Amino acid sequence: MLYPQFTISRFGYYESRPSSRAEKKVRLCASYEFEFYTEDFPGGLTINEEFYPARRGCMSLTKPGQQQIMVKPYKCYFININTQDLELSEYFNQLPSFFMLQNADEVTELFQLMLELEAEKSALKNRMLVQSYAYRLIALLAQYCYA
Repeated sequence: MLYPQFTISRFGYYESRPSSRAEKKVRLCASYEFEFYTEDFPGGLTINEEFYPARRGCMSLTKPGQQQIMVKPYKCYFININTQDLELSEYFNQLPSFFMLQNADEVTELFQLMLELEAEKSALKNRMLVQSYAYRLIALLAQYCYA
């Protein structure tokens, strides 16, 4: 049995501040970028010119080659995933750009566990645990997400 292969380029928690100036920094994404919102905010994310608001329990997904503009303020957990695995890429590409998760508490817990391990990322066991939590996150998306 072949298991999905991927690498995590970065993950964490981001808290933006309201900006007094109109910022429209357009980024072209190179990886699959997931943002998971734990609170409602007036900001959010624009993906290919479509705005998605920061809403509690929702996740946004920007795919490689898509343009992204962050609209402040908002708070979110995030993870960027790179993969050459065709099956996993096809799965990610079929996901909508914005979706509600039925299992928001489990997702929050996984991100928190990953962040706790980040402090000692040089330890092999911590890197393996972070990777296993990312596998669990992807499995939860496959099991519980809906458009």
